[in-house]
Amino acid sequence: MKKRYYVMIGLLIVILQSHFGQLLEFDGIVPDIVLVYLVFVGLFCGANTALMVAVAVGLYADIFLGVYIGEYTLFYMLSSYLTGVYRINFYYSNIQISLIFVTIITFLKFIFAIIINSLFFSIIPSVNLGLLLGTVVYNLMISVVFFYLFIRKWSGFENER
Repeated sequence: MKKRYYVMIGLLIVILQSHFGQLLEFDGIVPDIVLVYLVFVGLFCGANTALMVAVAVGLYADIFLGVYIGEYTLFYMLSSYLTGVYRINFYYSNIQISLIFVTIITFLKFIFAIIINSLFFSIIPSVNLGLLLGTVVYNLMISVVFFYLFIRKWSGFENER
């Protein structure tokens, strides 16, 4: 698939999460669908495509979801790029690998938020372990759906060549 389609799908996911994300809330836990999507773009498309898609999607996420411009963009760029770089070391069409990447990136997002808030805004947030683990579990459930959608599209895309 071309990069612009990945960007358009990502923008649609950002809009859906910004407008309907609270409908998916369960006991204060909201999944990060954009993060899961960008991890899968990194796994299935590589580092360069993931970086370009993450910049565009991250800017829209900053506009629709964020408080500060650049907060989501920076993290999405770093996480998507690193996922794309490290995908060559793994058999990325294995669901366990994608679940491990989603778990690690979700943990890193919480750590990133703590570091950014403490460095730039002198706010040291308290870590709610229940919220963190709940978000990880919720993201993992959503990543199973994304995995089968990407595998289905990716195998169809590979067969067209």
